[in-house]
Amino acid sequence: MSHAIKTLPDIAVTATPVAIRTQNNAGGKGSTSKWHSVTVQNTGTGTLFVGDSLVSTTRKAASLPAGASYAIIGSAVDPSLIYLVSDTTTTATCSGT
Repeated sequence: MSHAIKTLPDIAVTATPVAIRTQNNAGGKGSTSKWHSVTVQNTGTGTLFVGDSLVSTTRKAASLPAGASYAIIGSAVDPSLIYLVSDTTTTATCSGT
């Protein structure tokens, strides 16, 4: 079974955590849209850190130098609960299925 690739607009990432997609679940935290995979790529020059809403340069799931990417694969990945932060202003590109 194939899944359509969803590409999100580029995200400007700074020292303040930002979700890769806005939350839209009126009944609680998160999004009503669940994906099978999410890929985050650092298309800027700083280091990009991937994690949850408490992500920081020391508390992260992944640390991505410029040009690197990170994939999160599962059966129900909620992109609105994946956050990014950077040590300098950088840009991230995100996509998923």
